[in-house]
Amino acid sequence: MNEPSGNTTKSHKRMIVTLAGIAIGMFVFGFAMVPLYKLLCQVAGLQSVGSASRMTLQSDMGNAQSESRWVTVKFDATISRGLPWEFKPVVRKIRVRTGETNDVSYIAKNLSDERITGQAIPSIVPWQATQYFSKTECFCLQQQVLEPRQEKEMKLRFIVSPVLPDNIESLTLSYTFMNTGTESVKKLRAGMKTETVNNYKTGSYAPAAGQQSPESGNNQIFLTLR
Repeated sequence: MNEPSGNTTKSHKRMIVTLAGIAIGMFVFGFAMVPLYKLLCQVAGLQSVGSASRMTLQSDMGNAQSESRWVTVKFDATISRGLPWEFKPVVRKIRVRTGETNDVSYIAKNLSDERITGQAIPSIVPWQATQYFSKTECFCLQQQVLEPRQEKEMKLRFIVSPVLPDNIESLTLSYTFMNTGTESVKKLRAGMKTETVNNYKTGSYAPAAGQQSPESGNNQIFLTLR
């Protein structure tokens, strides 16, 4: 078997560094979504789900002509990559009357052996219902800290405005929890770099359709991180 030439070795090293950089960059982008979301609201003059809906609700509640009706509110939960938590709503959906206060809960559990700080980012579907949904008390208004293996019940109190458009009979409140802990992020970043290198060395990658493998001489590799 022929020994790999110096140029081939250097090419492989550059390829490994490039792949590691891409993986780290993708993670950093996800980690930066929390401060970027807040910065966008400040710079562009946009209002968050909570602040915009509170302003609308204060105006709507003073309208004596508004009539209460029944609507369905669904709850969803997502964990971003890099956060070793379980996260779910206690109930998946409830029927509520507009203009009335409602209380529900979400459960979060830290599956790791380290203390981790997370931040929940809310969204409403359909987006037209955002300004009519007010969270008067919510775990998403501050960062949540979970000790190793700790499970925590987090309260949510909300009101759906009485002037919610008649064509909206159901809406979904979704939360995405992201890891904001500096130390855990550093550990994950180092682990992702190691995994990327090991995947390349062991051949644990998936070339896209129509693309050649590294052995064929094509320096462009499409890597699927596990």
